[in-house]
Amino acid sequence: MATQDIIIFEPTSIEETDALIAFGKALKLKFKIAESEDFNENKEIQIPEAHKAIVAERLEDYRKNPNTNFNFDELLKDIRKKYNL
Repeated sequence: MATQDIIIFEPTSIEETDALIAFGKALKLKFKIAESEDFNENKEIQIPEAHKAIVAERLEDYRKNPNTNFNFDELLKDIRKKYNL
């Protein structure tokens, strides 16, 4: 028995939802619609105090020693070059 692929779409508008439903029906795909509260724009995200403390610590370190931190874009460029990505 072959494994079944699962594809999850997260439309951001009713138009996208309608288009995905029509697409699924046109291709006679088996699908189900579930609502997710994970991406509800009106829902406030709670950040744990431990995470806030880590960010505050890193921000303080950056402000004290701005020259010891890496530029993300340059770091990513170097990693891609090193590993031929």
